[in-house]
Formats: sequence, C-alpha cells, structure tokens
Amino acid sequence: MIYKWLDSLIIKCFRFLMSAMNAKYKYRNNFRKINFFDKNKKYPKVLNVKKYKDGRAVIVCRSVIPLTIWNKQIEYLESAFNSKIKIIQTNQKQVIKLILFKGVWKNEL
Repeated sequence: MIYKWLDSLIIKCFRFLMSAMNAKYKYRNNFRKINFFDKNKKYPKVLNVKKYKDGRAVIVCRSVIPLTIWNKQIEYLESAFNSKIKIIQTNQKQVIKLILFKGVWKNEL
C-alpha cells in the first residue's frame, strides 16, 4: 500500500518537473525564433516561469542584452510570444522580468 502511494508521488513529482522544464524550453525557443541574442550569440536564459489563472505569465530571464535593446525589440518579442509584454529590469542588471498579457491592456479598453 505504501509503495503504491510512494510510486504515485514520484510520478506526480516527475510530471511537475517535466512540465516546468517544457515551459522554460518553450519560452527560450521563442527567443530563437526571432534571433534575439547577445554579442556572443547566446539567447536569454529563462530562470523561472510563473503562470496565473487570468492568463498572465511572468518570465524571469538572465541576459547581458541591455534594457534599451529589449525595449527596441518589443514588437518582435510580442510577436514571438503572441501577447502584450511589459519589460521590467530587476535590481540585478542581468535579470529581466517579462510580464505577458494575453488579450488587451486595461487602458486600451
């Protein structure tokens, strides 16, 4: 009985980890689609993805791409991610938060 429960728990943990890895890969692949990389040909590394029930997603990335380049390329990023994006730089200069909004911004209604 306990083995069956433990086996079920291991399978659930494995599925959770695989879904998290797939989300990171999916978003990192979006950077590849639009050739968004730094001078060393490295794409932003997706550190964390958090999805919300209202359709928003927060993606935390590490990159040496300057914030000005992120803002200049906003249209390409929005096209690759198929959503409106707000870019926020954190206290660490190499860490960027992308907030993805599915649908329209509230001030556009």
